[in-house]
Amino acid sequence: MNENPLFRGLCPQTFMGIRVAPTSLVQPVPKIQISPKFEWCTHEFRADYNSWLLERFGTVGVAYFFDPRMLGMTGDRTLFMNPKHVAMLKNFAE
Repeated sequence: MNENPLFRGLCPQTFMGIRVAPTSLVQPVPKIQISPKFEWCTHEFRADYNSWLLERFGTVGVAYFFDPRMLGMTGDRTLFMNPKHVAMLKNFAE
């Protein structure tokens, strides 16, 4: 049990009263890339340049927030995150 006040004495998979669900389905995404909608370059150029951008700028972690009350349902508000980023959140909160 984490005693950090941000966790409010709740289980370690809860942060500030919001359930945190680690899932490998949520993967980091490139910080920057050429949009597939940009039609003024070839697919080969886009792939090469996006590869260079990924190497240069890396990725960013994403999280998805689900509040069942917005759909008129009951249940816990949940934040879906990559397990690596859940661990980083726990370290940050300590």
